[in-house]
Amino acid sequence: MQIALDSFAKEYLQENKIIVMLWDQAGFHQTANLDIPDGVEIFPLPPYTPELQPAERLWPCLREAIANRWIKSLDQLEAVLCNRIKKLIESPSTIQKLTGFKWILSPSLDVKGGENMYQKAEQKCTTCC
Repeated sequence: MQIALDSFAKEYLQENKIIVMLWDQAGFHQTANLDIPDGVEIFPLPPYTPELQPAERLWPCLREAIANRWIKSLDQLEAVLCNRIKKLIESPSTIQKLTGFKWILSPSLDVKGGENMYQKAEQKCTTCC
């Protein structure tokens, strides 16, 4: 985790700027020895809040591309996953269907009487990728 955080800070941190990172509270995101670079602020998301992590809904699309397949090498795995990612990039509507919680798509949502975020049925990757 430290290597990833340091690489991210090196690539994106600019003088007089602050990076705010939100991450879930998965076990691999937590360590007592993590050295947070200056200029990076980390805020953990509350547990069990998938509506705050819309990108999580893209993982099944990637997993589906490799499920029940014999992958001979890391190069082949990379090729299969890159192909799936390219298909997702070429289909913004697919990404919107999978990650488009009501609060993201509708800034004028009436919070008091708005739709429950879970009422929208999830799309299966095989129908769109």
